[in-house]
Amino acid sequence: MNILSIFIGFLIANVNGQFCSVCGDNKEITNPDAIFSFPEQPSISCEGLQTAGEFGLVPINYCDFLPMLIVNVCGCAVKTPESPPEPQSCSVCGDNLEISNPD
Repeated sequence: MNILSIFIGFLIANVNGQFCSVCGDNKEITNPDAIFSFPEQPSISCEGLQTAGEFGLVPINYCDFLPMLIVNVCGCAVKTPESPPEPQSCSVCGDNLEISNPD
């Protein structure tokens, strides 16, 4: 089997619900529009490759070596934590006012 036959079969391969972080554990691509190419394989955008991994379409045995192949093109970096959503306020007293007698 060709090492990167992933690019031909990633849309039909399914690895029993397992997913692959194509940049490695706790990492993500930083250059989604970059195109990753490998000889004798179709080219694919880094975003497309990451999405395929997230949906379990990248064979799990490719996950160990794929980060080494794409890091320079796709710009793999440690994931930045998502900011928590801003709390939504609801004031029964009106804007910039607080309840002074909660009982």
